[in-house]
Amino acid sequence: MDLIRWNLYTLLSIKMCFQQIRSQFFFQKTNGLGNVMSILEQDQSKPEKSLQPHYLFVDDDLSILNLFESFFSGSAAVSLAKDGVEALDKVTTQSFDAIISDVDMPILNGIDLFKSLHSADPSITTRFLFCTGHPSAELEHFCTQYQVRIISKPVSLKVLQEELTILCKK
Repeated sequence: MDLIRWNLYTLLSIKMCFQQIRSQFFFQKTNGLGNVMSILEQDQSKPEKSLQPHYLFVDDDLSILNLFESFFSGSAAVSLAKDGVEALDKVTTQSFDAIISDVDMPILNGIDLFKSLHSADPSITTRFLFCTGHPSAELEHFCTQYQVRIISKPVSLKVLQEELTILCKK
């Protein structure tokens, strides 16, 4: 009975360990030799990147978000966030080729969103674009300091598309 209990505990422990590393295992009966455990490793390589770029648009104006989504959804995967907090949630679970953010937003503004993302991943500057209706000398100084691109609203969708093409090539 103790041998059976030990085997059961061993099997449960092994199963838990292999579930954590995303491997599979199975037991096979071998003539007279008892059970043999085989381990099948799953392919741990990253999935292939989609051919379409993935953009995150962050703006508290829903009409602007809807416009961007309508315009870009045919040529890119588009995600939307109505403020910086929602954008942070999306960035933690998804990967984006470009993040386009308004500056003046409630809860978490665009500059604080950028700073949060930059502290976690300094390379974010190559994928970030400010799109604002209120450019200022302070904002331009900030963008120069961090080498972040900025465009002013109202924005031509063609200009925005060109900016995103530049960002995605970096």
